[in-house]
Amino acid sequence: MGILARMEQREPERRYTMADVADKVFEATGAKTKAGTTVTEETALNLSAVWAATRVLTDTVASTPVHVYERLDPRGKQRAPTHPVYRLLHDRANPEMSAFAFKETLQGHAATWGNGYAEKERNGRGEVVALWPIAPHRVTPKRVEVRGKVTKVFEVDVGGSKKVFGSDQIMHIPGFGYDGLMGYSAIRMARESLGLTKAAEEFGGRMFGSGLRAGGVLTHPKSLSDIARKNLRESTEKFSGGLDNAHRMMLLEDGLTWTQTSIPPEDAQFLETRKFQTVEIARWFKVPPHKIGDLERATFSNIEHQSIEFATDTARPWFVRWEQVFNWELFSAGDRGTYFAEFLMDALLRGDSESRSKLHTAMFQVGAASPNDIREIENKNPIEGGDRYYVQGAYVPVDKIDDVIDAKKAPPAAAPKSADPAGGEPFARLRPVLLDAAERVLRRELDELRKAVAKGKVGDWADGFYHQDHAGFAAKRFLPACLVLDPAAGAALAGQMGADWASGSLAELRRALKTGEGVEAVVKRWEAGRAEEWVRSTIERRVA
Repeated sequence: MGILARMEQREPERRYTMADVADKVFEATGAKTKAGTTVTEETALNLSAVWAATRVLTDTVASTPVHVYERLDPRGKQRAPTHPVYRLLHDRANPEMSAFAFKETLQGHAATWGNGYAEKERNGRGEVVALWPIAPHRVTPKRVEVRGKVTKVFEVDVGGSKKVFGSDQIMHIPGFGYDGLMGYSAIRMARESLGLTKAAEEFGGRMFGSGLRAGGVLTHPKSLSDIARKNLRESTEKFSGGLDNAHRMMLLEDGLTWTQTSIPPEDAQFLETRKFQTVEIARWFKVPPHKIGDLERATFSNIEHQSIEFATDTARPWFVRWEQVFNWELFSAGDRGTYFAEFLMDALLRGDSESRSKLHTAMFQVGAASPNDIREIENKNPIEGGDRYYVQGAYVPVDKIDDVIDAKKAPPAAAPKSADPAGGEPFARLRPVLLDAAERVLRRELDELRKAVAKGKVGDWADGFYHQDHAGFAAKRFLPACLVLDPAAGAALAGQMGADWASGSLAELRRALKTGEGVEAVVKRWEAGRAEEWVRSTIERRVA
């Protein structure tokens, strides 16, 4: 248990609550608002919008995983689950609190009071082994001069007496502030807005408590004695107050008349005021209104963007505050250059299944993520062979991409002989892969051909397309099958096959233009079975 907790256990009779201190502080600083209400950090949580905004921030920080990483040389990182700080931030902050509960508590203090404090309990080796939250009203950070050097200390109220602790004993998560010592209390800065919100809430409660009757004046033609005036007031209030008396008729005798004096709720724009104050509170806490239940201006499209903005503009600054404090105050001087803590923001930006699928596909196709990287993000176990990276081009391995680039420049290679010990034919076994590649090549070729026909420039287009572009494209698609067939000569073989495809297409297209057969006839013939025919003839030729 921490030093502060042990000291408080010895003096339980002198402890007092946060509300007691808050009331005294606010009374001294003029916390009474112009709306006539008093607002403190605790009473502000009675307002649903403040409660919701605070919970949004605390839940976000507490539920986002924190991992400790080890830097790799020359770049990169890997998780370090055996480091002592990892357990504090990921599992249990102290024997009584989970890491979630600890982060939730300190973030709640920082979001409302502007500062979150925790005592750092250390073992005999000086390592931080537990973090204990401290109520922020009990802590005052100060700068003092020690041996000619200015340093930051914390004056803590422990059981009614002031104790001074150094930065090595107290961890401090500050919010926005101007002096570099303390963050501003959001509740104190927003007390006029919150006071108006609280006044509107109390107004609504009193209005219903009076049976929805507006205030007014009873007038009597004669003067009344003190006793008569008292009896009249008591009987009138008893008759008109409370929901049980709502909408009951009141009988006036002896010349009494009623004059309404208060403004009706509709004239005071009661509902509009309450709606505006919800948005106002969201603005103070930098939280999108839909996060605290105000969906009046929300749509399916803008909620997604607002959620992204919340992650980048609201949550990320808090994450950076936490990370910088963690990295400076929890790691030893020797560990700071090697180990660091980081929030896993990917958990906050996961999105829906369709969005994640598109992101994973894009990352996979450019070689930025392996199948096992994607499976780890999706919380699935790795698979055998899933650590290899690929790029587009029939998903060619990254370390083989140079062979693809040089494929069309290489001299034609002789067809490899079968090395299958079972006597089977390699090309025949690769038929499904070759057919898929050929269909991809044909689809691209037909798309480009139709564009050229639409422009009326098939002749001018054909030579450049087939000689300069399409042969290389086809070679990239055939390369995976060729590498399986013969890793050493696969690139050259793919280049030859790509050149054969392009030259065959160009020759057939030229004959159609020369004989007047027409391009459309060629397109129909190719669609009917060009890929299948090419694979069949290629296999027969190579096997032979």
